[in-house]
Amino acid sequence: MSVTTGSVVAIAAVAFVALWLVITFVLSFAAGWNGLAARYRSELPFTGRTWSMRSGRMGVVRYNGVLTVGVNPAGMYLAMLPLFRLAHPPLFVPWSDITVSSARRFLADFIVFEFRQAPGTSLWLFDRFGREVLETAQAR
Repeated sequence: MSVTTGSVVAIAAVAFVALWLVITFVLSFAAGWNGLAARYRSELPFTGRTWSMRSGRMGVVRYNGVLTVGVNPAGMYLAMLPLFRLAHPPLFVPWSDITVSSARRFLADFIVFEFRQAPGTSLWLFDRFGREVLETAQAR
């Protein structure tokens, strides 16, 4: 049996897609995004102030430059860039379910958002951006 270049490329492409799927699902579980989605999944289009390509941390997962964060008077919106959205559906969390605090880790300051319906899951944003999110939410 001979292996052609085309079949090697096809196998490599299938392997890459399979690996991408596995990694995306593992990250969703490790971050707690799947737990948030069970309670706060949003199918509606979001209306409010948004920031794209932002970074944050959930659990052991750092989402570097792939988050969209939004706020309006009703709550906070979180979404991933489309390429990373598999196993990370958009979320909308009402302000009544969010507790905000500040923390310092590894010489950096953070604003921490915790979610009432998903205990143990929190979103850590760098201090400057986290404060901007809060100020924008309060101004609306």
